[in-house]
Amino acid sequence: GLVTAASGILAFLVIFLVLIPKASASGQHWALSYLSMYGNSLNQIIVGMIRSPIRVVSDFFGYDRLYYYFQLLLPVGFLSLLAPQFLLISLPNLLINSLSNNQLMRIIDYQYTSSIIPWIFISAIYGYKNLLRFIIKRKLNRRYVIFFAVPILLSSYWWGELPYEKTSRFFYFTSEQSENV
Repeated sequence: GLVTAASGILAFLVIFLVLIPKASASGQHWALSYLSMYGNSLNQIIVGMIRSPIRVVSDFFGYDRLYYYFQLLLPVGFLSLLAPQFLLISLPNLLINSLSNNQLMRIIDYQYTSSIIPWIFISAIYGYKNLLRFIIKRKLNRRYVIFFAVPILLSSYWWGELPYEKTSRFFYFTSEQSENV
């Protein structure tokens, strides 16, 4: 395991610090510009974040970021919060998306959330297990679990792609479009 972990870290460092900068016209990783409010180079960004933790926290909990977290967690009824240890695995990517000045990184339709969503669902599965364990231990009525269907249905209606949903593009993809669209 240690050899595999060390190999992965070494490969990441070589790619991030050597190969990508050499292929870039600016000599730096292209994504560093997304964190330019903290500095202009990797070292400056790290130092900038350490020196201004209030700004980092403020950026992380900004209104649009809270809405982003809401969009990520509502489809699983916030069950992920009941097993947060699995969410921690996605924390680096969540930090990158949340602290970035690129607003597209906080739109759930794009690829930026693809490394976060699996951990949300894994933590939701374990969160559901933890909830059932809590209900059984306290001899509560199991029917309360049905309340988690409400946020799931709401998120499906608000952001889903099935034909009945509010912002669905289903018919756009299933019907012929005119040339002027």
